[in-house]
Amino acid sequence: MRRSNPVSVMTATFIGEIVAGKITLEALMAGLKRIGFDGVEMFLRELIGEAKSLGRVRSLLNNNDLKLSCVSVFCDFVSTDAAVRKSAPERLRAGIETAGEFGCTRVMLAGSMLKEGISPVEGRKMIADGIVTEAEFARQAGVTVMVEDFGAAPTLICRAADCLEIIALAGGSQRVKFTFDTGNFVFVGEDPVKNLAVLQSVIHHVHVKAWRALAERQPGDSGEFGGYIGCPIGEGVVPNQRLVERIAAGGYDGWFSLECGAVSDALTTAKRDYQWLTRWLKQPYRGG
Repeated sequence: MRRSNPVSVMTATFIGEIVAGKITLEALMAGLKRIGFDGVEMFLRELIGEAKSLGRVRSLLNNNDLKLSCVSVFCDFVSTDAAVRKSAPERLRAGIETAGEFGCTRVMLAGSMLKEGISPVEGRKMIADGIVTEAEFARQAGVTVMVEDFGAAPTLICRAADCLEIIALAGGSQRVKFTFDTGNFVFVGEDPVKNLAVLQSVIHHVHVKAWRALAERQPGDSGEFGGYIGCPIGEGVVPNQRLVERIAAGGYDGWFSLECGAVSDALTTAKRDYQWLTRWLKQPYRGG
């Protein structure tokens, strides 16, 4: 059976290797194509700056027949300062514009954090209001804005109900959709399989990542956070195989984007998780 969903990987996972001079962006892109990837997901900060930066990435994508699956934008909408609340939508607009330059139709938002004196309900309204200011611009650009279950802000935008609340406040799923991150629900104690049942209709992008309980750390695991540590996607506490198979069986035909943990050599890590993911996508859904 041939998989129908395209697969990408977040290049930010390997920034440490690039900065350390262990691999160049050119070698990374060429290697990802050899492995079989269809595209890459990149943060806005990896793309904007001098014009030659955009040109360099565009050439690398074209030369390796890779697509830009999503532009991830880190901006914080939650503040009592009106000037700060104004700057976050400007960052979102820059992400939309940049995505459009690459023919990319997905922009994912993350980075909002609660501040002292702001309740979670107020914070979610601020996020929604910020999205609304750029909703028409995104529509005209042919770009879908998405929020994710953001594990770094567990009381703000990580629980399924809280993510759905933001989508509703921003005008519903016609205006903003959802990036289902398989790994982040562990930080709010929610079952990602149960959450899939209530979120499937708004999913427009999928992140696949894995965590292992820190107390069960294995050699090679890396990236400690919230009592967990990153590990290969076929291991750990996140039921990734079950989630991937169910998401695909539910009619989702969009991108699965790997957010690799337990990073050693960049291409070895990417290939390891790519093989897990594509094996699951090729298998017929067995139910459960």
